[in-house]
Amino acid sequence: MLTYPPVYAANLRLRNLGAQHPRRIARAWRSRASYAEGVDTVTRLSRTVASCGLAAAGALHAVWALGSPWPAGSARELNELVVGNGEVAPGTAATWLVCGSALAGAAVAAGAMGDRPLAVWGRRIAGAALLARAALGGNAALRVLGLPPGGDRFTRLDRRYYRALFAVLGAALVLGARRSPS
Repeated sequence: MLTYPPVYAANLRLRNLGAQHPRRIARAWRSRASYAEGVDTVTRLSRTVASCGLAAAGALHAVWALGSPWPAGSARELNELVVGNGEVAPGTAATWLVCGSALAGAAVAAGAMGDRPLAVWGRRIAGAALLARAALGGNAALRVLGLPPGGDRFTRLDRRYYRALFAVLGAALVLGARRSPS
């Protein structure tokens, strides 16, 4: 027996109903509605994950831009954790730029700007960028930014935590990019 994806199967059942019993018609509509509700739930959850994650990243960058090395003990240690080299420090303006971008991304991920095509494409592009960062790794990102390659500690943290974080946020942005649930 052939099996079809839920939406296609529901549409196929609706088309083939003809003069069938009203209960069958109602059952076909319910299965289609439950699939749509599941997609809406995934979209809402994805938007929540993306907006919370980006807001947290924006807040963390704001803390760094204000001069705190938290969670590291010193500015040198923070630079080793974040950019892979204790001698290279991102400027305050660049840190504020990342902070503002992350907070704006959080607002758009949460549904700001509605379902305009610009907002939907913005979510998709931001998600693709985060997924690319996850796939290529931190040293590729450092190369793009014109910074020297990261040390062993940065590489280990990137493999274990940073890439996974970027992958989750990127996937959440892409999954939440569709038009908002009605």
